[in-house]
Amino acid sequence: MMREADAAVLIGDAALRANLSEGPKFGLEVHDLGAMWKKWTGLPFVFAVWAARRDYLEREPVVTRKVHEAFLSSRDLSLDEVGKVAEQAARWEAFDQAVLERYFTTLDFRFGAAQLKAVAEFARRVGPTTGFSADVNVDLLTP
Repeated sequence: MMREADAAVLIGDAALRANLSEGPKFGLEVHDLGAMWKKWTGLPFVFAVWAARRDYLEREPVVTRKVHEAFLSSRDLSLDEVGKVAEQAARWEAFDQAVLERYFTTLDFRFGAAQLKAVAEFARRVGPTTGFSADVNVDLLTP
């Protein structure tokens, strides 16, 4: 894809490959979207969230809380055993364990005040041009 398109936004494995091998190999310019956003706004970039609609939470509070707790437990276990996770992932990925462990430990899984501010700033900047509201209201479900 990187050789066929004028530009691309890549995530996950494709982004890692572009950054570590394909970019340099083919002389492509590779930029880190998170680093660019941080330089531009001073805020972290939020690539993903686990979200539930408020009406679902109100209908299914027990299920929502259990799923939330399972996500947090999974995250914590994966971070506690990141070496094992990287070792397993290296069996089917094109990257060795050390590269994957370094990658996994640079990811930030927090969603606190700075991340909330970043989401609001992103909505403020792109909402009006995309048909979405520039005003975002996010409530956090606490553990």
